[in-house]
Amino acid sequence: MDDIIQGHVSIQGDDNWLLVFCASWAVTLRAYTSSNVVSFAVRIPTKFGGRGETQAIYVRIGSQKKIHDVVQNIREQISSYCQHREIHVPDSFSWETNTLLTFSTQDTKHDHMNGHLGNFPSVGIQCTLLDEMTSHIRITNDRTRFSAWQAQRMIEHFMHAQRQIKQSAFDTPLSSTLTLPPEHVSLLRKWNGYQLLEEATCIHHVVEANCTALSGAIAIDAWDISLTYRELATESTTLAHKLRRLNVGPGRIVPLLFERSGWTVIAILATLRAGAAFFLVDAAFPDERVRQMCGDVKAAVGVCCPQQSHRMANVSEHVVVVPSSTGEDPEMTPLPTVTHRSPAYVAFTSGSTGRPKGVVIEHAAFCTSARGFQRLFRNTPELRMFQGSSHAFDVSLMEIMGTLLYGGCVCVPSETDKRRDMAAAIDHLQANVAMMTPSVLRLLDPTRKPSSLQTIVIGGERATPGDLETWANHVHLSMGYGPAECAVNAMGHADLGVHSDPLNIGLPSTECCCWVVDREFPDRLAAIGALGELVIEGPIVGRGYIARPDLTARNFSQTLPPWRTPFGPSSHGFYWTGDLVRSQPDGSFQIAGRKDDQVKLHGQRIELGEIERTIHNSLPAGYNVVVSIVAAANGQAEFLAVFIYGIEWASHLAHPGDEPMHLFIREKSLPPAFLQIREKAFTHAQQHLPRFMIPTLWVPLAQPAPLTTNGKMDRKRLSKEAATLSPMDRRFYTIGAVSSDMHQSADFSGCKFGAEFQRLVATVLGGVPEEIDLNASFLALGGDSLSAMKICSLARKLNIQLDSVELLQAGSLLDFAANLGEIEAVVSPISLLSVSPSQLSNLPEGTLEAIVPATELQEFFMDLPFDYMQYHLHGSLDMDQLTRACRALVERHGMLRTILDRDRDGGELFQVIFQECHISLDVHICDEDAAVENVTDLLVQREYAGETQRLRLGEWGARFSLITSKQGQQHVLLLRFAHSHFDGGSIVALWDDLAALYANSSQMTAVPSFSQYRAHCDAQITAEALQFWRKLLKQSSMTYVTQQKLPLNPGRLVKTHRVIPSVQSPSGITLATVIKTAWAITLATFRGGDDIVFGQVVSGRSGAFPGIESVVGPCMNTIPVRVRLSNLSETTGTELLHQVQSQHLQSLRYEATGFSTIRNECANWSEDIQFGSLVLHQNMLPRREVALGQCVGVRRDFYPEETTNEFIIYSIPSPDNDLEIRLATSQDVLDQKTADGLVASLCGCIGALLSHPRDSVHDLMKTA
Repeated sequence: MDDIIQGHVSIQGDDNWLLVFCASWAVTLRAYTSSNVVSFAVRIPTKFGGRGETQAIYVRIGSQKKIHDVVQNIREQISSYCQHREIHVPDSFSWETNTLLTFSTQDTKHDHMNGHLGNFPSVGIQCTLLDEMTSHIRITNDRTRFSAWQAQRMIEHFMHAQRQIKQSAFDTPLSSTLTLPPEHVSLLRKWNGYQLLEEATCIHHVVEANCTALSGAIAIDAWDISLTYRELATESTTLAHKLRRLNVGPGRIVPLLFERSGWTVIAILATLRAGAAFFLVDAAFPDERVRQMCGDVKAAVGVCCPQQSHRMANVSEHVVVVPSSTGEDPEMTPLPTVTHRSPAYVAFTSGSTGRPKGVVIEHAAFCTSARGFQRLFRNTPELRMFQGSSHAFDVSLMEIMGTLLYGGCVCVPSETDKRRDMAAAIDHLQANVAMMTPSVLRLLDPTRKPSSLQTIVIGGERATPGDLETWANHVHLSMGYGPAECAVNAMGHADLGVHSDPLNIGLPSTECCCWVVDREFPDRLAAIGALGELVIEGPIVGRGYIARPDLTARNFSQTLPPWRTPFGPSSHGFYWTGDLVRSQPDGSFQIAGRKDDQVKLHGQRIELGEIERTIHNSLPAGYNVVVSIVAAANGQAEFLAVFIYGIEWASHLAHPGDEPMHLFIREKSLPPAFLQIREKAFTHAQQHLPRFMIPTLWVPLAQPAPLTTNGKMDRKRLSKEAATLSPMDRRFYTIGAVSSDMHQSADFSGCKFGAEFQRLVATVLGGVPEEIDLNASFLALGGDSLSAMKICSLARKLNIQLDSVELLQAGSLLDFAANLGEIEAVVSPISLLSVSPSQLSNLPEGTLEAIVPATELQEFFMDLPFDYMQYHLHGSLDMDQLTRACRALVERHGMLRTILDRDRDGGELFQVIFQECHISLDVHICDEDAAVENVTDLLVQREYAGETQRLRLGEWGARFSLITSKQGQQHVLLLRFAHSHFDGGSIVALWDDLAALYANSSQMTAVPSFSQYRAHCDAQITAEALQFWRKLLKQSSMTYVTQQKLPLNPGRLVKTHRVIPSVQSPSGITLATVIKTAWAITLATFRGGDDIVFGQVVSGRSGAFPGIESVVGPCMNTIPVRVRLSNLSETTGTELLHQVQSQHLQSLRYEATGFSTIRNECANWSEDIQFGSLVLHQNMLPRREVALGQCVGVRRDFYPEETTNEFIIYSIPSPDNDLEIRLATSQDVLDQKTADGLVASLCGCIGALLSHPRDSVHDLMKTA
């Protein structure tokens, strides 16, 4: 469909208006194509000397071309065609002539424009002479190529160019008319009309303030260290003073060479506090590159981890190893004062001259950029940032320093954990925000998303529509854009949806203004909607490149460019990004490429010229080297290829007859001369370039590298040719490839997972599995770290344990595959027949599937009454179909086929899983619809009044009953569940499965059993887990509500409750944390003491076990909470809240540890110790509205009165943000009056924490 945009222009007193219009359209085409040679089609009627035919007009617009010359040239072209028909263009035009300009009078028919363009695929302009003073302009555009908004901008430009040419002298250069129309200027004023506000502060000053305000909150949660903000302040202060003794201070730049570690964060903050700037060095960088970077900054002192100390000693006079083993206490002297204008860090990127270039970023620039970056994850309540980026990637600085500026927690995995299983690493650290490139994002499975992960910020390279479709509905997905020269972040999309444009890099943050300048005339702004170079203005712009004044002058400016002057004064810097973009109607930008040879590969900026120069420097004279990025035709990941031409081998190639010469040498064996120089060049590249900059393919050219029409290397042609190579051909050009004979002689016959692994390699690298060269290394086959991680991800779905680091290091696929094994060696339930069936006392008849030990909680839950879930439904119900669905549900979930039984000595409790179970659907039919609910109540009350209110040994844990009416429209599906078999998550999973089975869904996938889940939990009880609980509970004792321990036998229930209206937890703090903190304060007030220990009930469903949400069984567990109330007058409620929440986040990875194990092996408590009180926060509201086929209704639950020997605090939020607090205990523990008073105190403390969190704990205790 086409759009039609219209306007009017004056032609009064202009005899050359037809020619002026042609010249104006040429200027507009130049503005929107950036080509100095433009062409378009013209159709002129007989009134103007034509015959209604179409001819092509070609116009050259150079910087010196005068208006007179261009108009005269157009006149001659039209005249020549009208007189001699020397130029003829067919109806089907090439892309260079895809616009049509027509002229007519008012009475001339112009059906050929009639709202569409015919064979002209883009734009048509029709100029109709209304009278001697006015012409009507109508532009028709194909909206598949140009939007109506773009067409409107073009006609504005066309009409403005016409006015400019008319008003200018004919000897004026035509290029001078390339000014913006007033409508475009107005848009720019609207988009860039806000005031740029600078954060005039230093990074470490903000972090120091957070160390005081959030002293108890976790700042670093890494695989090797965990520190609160208070501890971060202490550690960084100590290191800062040590650096000061080595004369580190203002004006110095310190290299930080660390493997992935939490100590990197400490080193960064310490360097800043010492007054110096820093730069991060990726440990994977070769020594030569590290030497170049340290040489540029004249590094005298370097800070590194112990493993890198020998490398740092080669490039720095003094080396500070962190953490230090000496334990020396440096002299504490005042630390220097720096301003927000001081350098904070240097970010090194690839440089076109053959060496990296480092941009200097000031404190204020980063703090300002970080302020804008925060909006990309604004929905995250408490920031726990996954530090997954390489230190070579400037995004790592935002992950670390940006997080500390927000008062969040930097979560640092080990390199091995990150590469082996990134999702598990995220889940292990409970990170809720992650920043990654789309390439890395594709390694994750949204259906197995870590439960903690809420927000993903993508950037660094182009995303695809598939990326957005895959993830937009699973997380809060956003996109960030910003070059290293502008402190990481300049613009972004805060909310990406399934239908968002992945090429749209978003709106500028309020920390910068963005402009688009003409590609050929950078002293002028590009037309709105035209492709041009993005220029960023603002306080986020860096100082320039260190020791590179020529490059700084080319890309940075501290003075106002001429095109910026009309928009008012500015005190900020400008940076020319080199990125080509187009303005969009909302002021955002769509990215379209680069103006130079810089590329992005997996988020890393790469100057192809740097690779070319490095390789060329290793070769003798006479070799031609071209590097390009290649996108494989089969959709595989992009890779780098180097193409080398040498007369030494090219002259010996045989080309009989007139056979055309191939671009690449494709003979059976590569020329010996090429193999010799390739080995030398590859070794040289390894010594000078990071791994991500070393080409995958090394291709000998059979002829000199092709050139473009302007004499430049034709990288596109080389890339296109390389993209057509088959996987086998690609391996032919990969270093390390072996002969086909060796390939045929090897197989995976002796490897358990060999065939599966071979298929995975073929899937990721491309090709046929049988053709994969087993003797070659993964790197030799074209693999890289990203593809290794992808194979790792796919292997996990097949339950294969695969380490991506080991895969990259393996000498051959054959050797690597021989050591593959199953993930975690998950024990099959049938292998857990730890007792003979003959030893059990209440075993019914049937075929056994497994016998496994019961859990601690199952033992405890045996004493609790049944729960009754009532699903009140209205509508037509097929009872036969429901019966079949219930049977299928029993077959699907082993817990429905499970009984509990003890050995004949009455000792250990076991779960006994049967292969079959005949749980039937009991149907009760009422005469009237109104009787259905009454009969349901009677059934429940009768059962509860009898002797079957608790589960007996050998009894099934579930029962299904249907109460329905003869009319068949009113029903209650009554499900009775035992606590020992099911938890709240199980009830939801069972109902969802029942509804799907009733609907005959074909989308049902296999679910893990509770036994498999328990085996997974047992595997989590590691030495590390035990050490965590030992450290937490060292020298602790259980806190009881009264002087005595809880009674051994259940007593009559005492219960009470209160409702707190309109509860809103503090920013970054969960409501569960508020409840636990308030209960600790209440207990301390009620019982006395400053070291409080109680229990909390956890769901057990926050781990990385695949399919945890579908597991049916009692997954919950009880774990200790310890709250120390020291320094009551100095510690605020906010600090205490952060301490309690940080403890919980750390304990999540160890929550599978059973209480008896914690009690006996970690706390050294006596065996009779039980929790003095338990807190159970229901953070998931039960789903009340339900549907079953055509029936809809609600769920109602019946919880019978019970006896107890426990002391439990329930906190239950409502949809209206009210909070109900319940207390349930035995009358042997508290009487009713005391229980009522205790709940009142707890509610008072909750209210005080919410309304006055900055009060001291001492004052808060007065409210309890």
